Amino acid sequence: MKINEEKTNNHILKVELRRAFQNPRWILIVLVGVVLFIIGKTRFPQITVTGEYAINTTNRLMLAMHYSELAFIVPLLVLIPYADSLLSDIQSRAIDFLVFRSGRKDYLRSKLLAIALSGGVCLVVVLLVMVLSSSVYGINFKSGIYATGMVNETEPFGPFSALFMTKPALYLVYLFVSAFLFGITYSLFGTAMSVIFKNKFIGFSVPLFLFQIVDFIGVSMNPQPWYLIPLRGLMPFNAACKVGDHDLLLQLLQYLIVLLPSLIIIGLIMKSYEKK
Repeated sequence: MKINEEKTNNHILKVELRRAFQNPRWILIVLVGVVLFIIGKTRFPQITVTGEYAINTTNRLMLAMHYSELAFIVPLLVLIPYADSLLSDIQSRAIDFLVFRSGRKDYLRSKLLAIALSGGVCLVVVLLVMVLSSSVYGINFKSGIYATGMVNETEPFGPFSALFMTKPALYLVYLFVSAFLFGITYSLFGTAMSVIFKNKFIGFSVPLFLFQIVDFIGVSMNPQPWYLIPLRGLMPFNAACKVGDHDLLLQLLQYLIVLLPSLIIIGLIMKSYEKK
């Protein structure tokens, strides 16, 4: 009996992962990454130039992120791959069959895992596209100071800032991990909003609207509260000021502030689809 249950559980997980990652929306994600890089390069043409404008590959990515419109569209971007799938299953009644075959808990775990991974991978893909696009003259990880594209070079804000100065390749890994966690958090937030409003377009608009409103309020305050700067999770180097010695802890806590309510909302709504 346990063997059959395990096979069913593995099957539903494989189905969800296949639906999440084998769909044409990923082509759009790659194209968005290219467009974002073009926007950033248009605003700051030196992004692809090594030397005083951007000392290494990591620095070039940071400039591309800053000068593009990534900060504006990112709450919507992470929803594109698969965040609307739970609502689609509910509205098409496909959820009844899937829950019957696998059970509510296994279906929900598989669904949320697929959505979370798709959101995280989405941002990693976008950043990877930007890295490759900005490295037409080669990839290098020369240590040095952070060129912001403004008046003076400086040390990046946020966690592991000193790591950028000495081992920029490791700092690049940190940026990818941050983006992955950011994508997980906001893809599930978008899923929660879509099932609350029972409308994909409204549900996807809410995260974008709230993200911009909260960020605007946060940056308008002095001092700026860390919990009202949602971009701190995606671009910690771009924070206006340090908030203390626990920047990494606050970054992770910011994810949890959004993630936990999202999971609770989804769980409560899914109770009505519990296997009889």
